[in-house]
Amino acid sequence: MKLIKAGFLNAISTSIKIISGFVVNKAVAVWVGPSGMAIIGQFQSFISMILMVANGGINNGIVKYVSEYSEDEQNRKKIISTAFCISLISSIFISVLLIIFNKQLALFLLKKSYFNSIFIVLGLTLVLFSTNTFLISVLSGYKEIKKFVAVNMITSLVGLFLMIVLVYFFRLYGALLALAVVNSVVLFFTLIFVIKSHWFKISYFIQGIDRESVKKLSKYALMTMTTALTIPVSQIIVRNYLIMHISMSSAGIWQGLLKLSDAYLLIFTTTLTIYFLPKYSEIQDKTQLKREVYSGYKIVLPIVILTASLVYIFRESIVRILFEDSFLPMTKLFIFEIVGDIFRISTLLVSLLIIAKTLTKWFIFFEILSSVLFILFSVFFVNQFGLIGVTYSYALLYFVCFLLNFMVVKIKLL
Repeated sequence: MKLIKAGFLNAISTSIKIISGFVVNKAVAVWVGPSGMAIIGQFQSFISMILMVANGGINNGIVKYVSEYSEDEQNRKKIISTAFCISLISSIFISVLLIIFNKQLALFLLKKSYFNSIFIVLGLTLVLFSTNTFLISVLSGYKEIKKFVAVNMITSLVGLFLMIVLVYFFRLYGALLALAVVNSVVLFFTLIFVIKSHWFKISYFIQGIDRESVKKLSKYALMTMTTALTIPVSQIIVRNYLIMHISMSSAGIWQGLLKLSDAYLLIFTTTLTIYFLPKYSEIQDKTQLKREVYSGYKIVLPIVILTASLVYIFRESIVRILFEDSFLPMTKLFIFEIVGDIFRISTLLVSLLIIAKTLTKWFIFFEILSSVLFILFSVFFVNQFGLIGVTYSYALLYFVCFLLNFMVVKIKLL
């Protein structure tokens, strides 16, 4: 029942985020087209990578240990203070690099040097960005789901407002600028909720860095840094390959499909993460752990399959409503994208267990392997079948990932 309750509360927030995302996609599709969508995709992948690195890669570690030390205030205080210091130091360091190399980054990622000011803005606001992510992770660790939901709702609405206004006036530049600043602006709303929390005390943030806490968080930092330097990088490489070997518009159409998958799967990925990561961390008994995993599959998979099937059935209407006619070639790509989506959620249920139980080496191995396989599969299938080949790669990748993750979890933990 707690899973259903968490899912219901998160569904409210996620529904707003999905609707906001759909409105944004429509605006971007109409005003910048498939080519602009490809550039935005490159920047989104870069931001995803940078934010994880700037936060020290410890978000999941914060969730785990704040939850685990629910009855141990002293250790909880050490974890929060250490995590805050790591986030602050990391984000300042990355900010300096972004500002120094702004022109090179603009040329490499966005293909235009006049986008360099976007990276300067991102650098100047990154500390706020990182602090917001840190505070949200603490909220999740304390299982303050209502506040977690409220913050996510505000993020979606502020993001929607900024994106619409900036894209309308500045087109592609405005879209990139909105992505660079939205989470920094949201920090001020997050603070309102956090300050009212029973656990919020200034003393929690000024304890300095505890060596033992660093060791604990470093395992999660390794896992997150691996994710930060594999998934977004592999997407950037594949997107560049599509741009070079097919066209910028084709890369934009694939980016639109990725956004659609991310949007409708968001309610599953966020609900499973905020529920299962703390839950898996608390459970020590193997029998109980196995029961929790299998109950997750029984509840979640039928809903995922039904949702994915509906998306496939109404794919043409979805593309027309959410994008525009220039994106209609996307409809030919749906079938294997949908298959990949189902295996993606199946993989998430067991990969969260690997994170919760700190199987660091296995997690890093799977992240590197999946990214390398995605690039190799994509190059092979795109060469053989054209743009649809990238969806063959996606489906095959997550099928392989599910088998490997489940096998390791079965042997090591269940």
